[in-house]
Amino acid sequence: DLAQSAGECMASIQSDAHDVSRAVTEISDALKEQSRASQDIAKHVESIAQMTDENNSVAGETSSNARYLEQLAQTAGKAIGVFRV
Repeated sequence: DLAQSAGECMASIQSDAHDVSRAVTEISDALKEQSRASQDIAKHVESIAQMTDENNSVAGETSSNARYLEQLAQTAGKAIGVFRV
C-alpha cells in the first residue's frame, strides 16, 4: 500500500514536471517571438528616421529652389518692366 502510494506520487510528480517543461517551452517560444517583433519594430523605427532625414533634406532643397525661383521672377519682372509703355 505504501509502495503504491509512493508510485502514484512519483507519477503525479512526473506529470507535473512534464507540464512545467511544456510551459517553459511555450514561454521560451513566446520570448523568441517577442524578440523578433522587437527587432522588426527597431528596423522600422530606423527606416522611419532615415525617411525623416531624407524628407528634411528634400524640404531644404525645395526651400532653396523656391528662393532661387523667386529671385528669377523678380529679375524677369525687372527685365520686362523695361518694355512697358
